[in-house]
Amino acid sequence: MKIIKSFGKFLLAGITASLIISIILCVYSLTPVHIENPEKNTDYIWEPNSCWVTMEEGIGGGKYDANGFNNAKVIENPDIIIVGSSHVEGRNVTQKENMSFILNDMFEGKHEIYNMGISGHHFYKTCQYIPASLDRFEVTPKLVLVESAIVELSKDQVEAAINGTVEFSPSHGEGLIAFLQKIPILRVLYSQMEDGLFDLFMPELQPTVVTNTESVENVEKQINIDIEAYELMFDYLASIEEKYNTEIVIFYHPEEVLEQDGTISFKKNECSPVFATEASKKGIDFIDMQSYFETMYYEEHKVPHGFITGKAAYGHMNADGHRAIAYVLYDVINKMEEQ
Repeated sequence: MKIIKSFGKFLLAGITASLIISIILCVYSLTPVHIENPEKNTDYIWEPNSCWVTMEEGIGGGKYDANGFNNAKVIENPDIIIVGSSHVEGRNVTQKENMSFILNDMFEGKHEIYNMGISGHHFYKTCQYIPASLDRFEVTPKLVLVESAIVELSKDQVEAAINGTVEFSPSHGEGLIAFLQKIPILRVLYSQMEDGLFDLFMPELQPTVVTNTESVENVEKQINIDIEAYELMFDYLASIEEKYNTEIVIFYHPEEVLEQDGTISFKKNECSPVFATEASKKGIDFIDMQSYFETMYYEEHKVPHGFITGKAAYGHMNADGHRAIAYVLYDVINKMEEQ
């Protein structure tokens, strides 16, 4: 009897603690369940009209629109769409600080920009879905803004994007798993386990990784630029432009490094000029944000990535990064219209 009573107290204490933590998480890290996208232009969407809050990396919050994307409202027939990863989705800042919101505000109704960025959708996956993203509108958008955090292209991954075989991220929108994901404490625990929580307790199970300076330098010297991969990718994007009578603009945001002497630097990347050259050959506009980020740092003393709740110059794009990109895109779009 004592054992049963003790177990009951233990169980009640656990439920009470979980409830308290879940309530706290609702104002610290609230993430809705994602479901498979019925329109098939992304792997998944977030539950339509669901709310989100994050203070883990940055401070953001808002409500997804009726299509499950991070917009203040659904725009039925936008003339500009913006696609990309979690950087574009922008859950680490408020909706008003997101680049798509800023662009809409700057154009004052002249153009309508619709944000279709989704976490986990890297450059290859984003490019794979561009035709489907254009097909979902009755009036084809005249401009597609494509975010990229890379300029190194792999032929195998380019071919996967063209053939529609990029690895799919499944959703668990129904059943027991979906129900458990709606309990904040369980969702956070699952996310942390995916991110390596067990590694902290069982490091002996993890392989030893050599990270000395000499090894890193050797890897950097061995970058192999496959021109064919770039030709394939931009042939594919050019064919989309021709088929849909639209224009594609790719904007690249490189990661910055704050040096000990107070300067800012960016990793030397031989692929960036190759990316720009091959894109230009096929008529694809390419924006490298490096020089704009440098100007912002030396004139405003601000960096595009990182947050006060984490580490400067590290992680997702912050409000200053969103603003810098929005301003550059605004100028580029206006210049394209003048031509």
